Amino acid sequence: MKKLLPLILLMLMAVSVKAVDVKGQIITGKDTMNVMLKIPVNMISQQPAYKNLQNKIRYITEDGEKKKLKPDMADEIKFKFGNDTIRMVSVPDPVGGSHDGYFDYFIFIKIYVDGKIKLYQHYSTPMYGNNGKVWYLKKEDQPLKLVADFGRKKMKKYFSDCPELVKKIESKEFKGKDIIQIVQFYNSNCLN
Repeated sequence: MKKLLPLILLMLMAVSVKAVDVKGQIITGKDTMNVMLKIPVNMISQQPAYKNLQNKIRYITEDGEKKKLKPDMADEIKFKFGNDTIRMVSVPDPVGGSHDGYFDYFIFIKIYVDGKIKLYQHYSTPMYGNNGKVWYLKKEDQPLKLVADFGRKKMKKYFSDCPELVKKIESKEFKGKDIIQIVQFYNSNCLN
């Protein structure tokens, strides 16, 4: 029985995701293609399985042709799921390393908050209490910055162009765990 348990768990994990057809768009440069995206959905949470979407997505063209899209083939994918509009953009893999023998690897990463500063959510194997969700910040024309690397000092420096926000960080009104509210505050109150 002990030998069967890992096999049973593996089988349950394999069937815990199903593909759902969702109207969406593939954006490359100035071109937008309307397609039917095959969105993997977690059967338990009924939410998109974003980790599965980061490396490739299957879709059907308006002509009925089935295709596979890798992140280096497009700038962005966009679709509605429930009441949410989901945007995932192609970026160099912030984790780096080799994927299928390629070191120059791109992934789709979800835009969680859009604005002058963007907050991205990357999905990885859960570890160190992150539930598999890793946050990145991006200012225009700057590389992605891993939020987990930000202490109060680095946050104050990163947001130094917004004195009002720096005061809130100094007073501990905003802490690192409040990254969503920090980015929303910046985008609403600190635009130059």
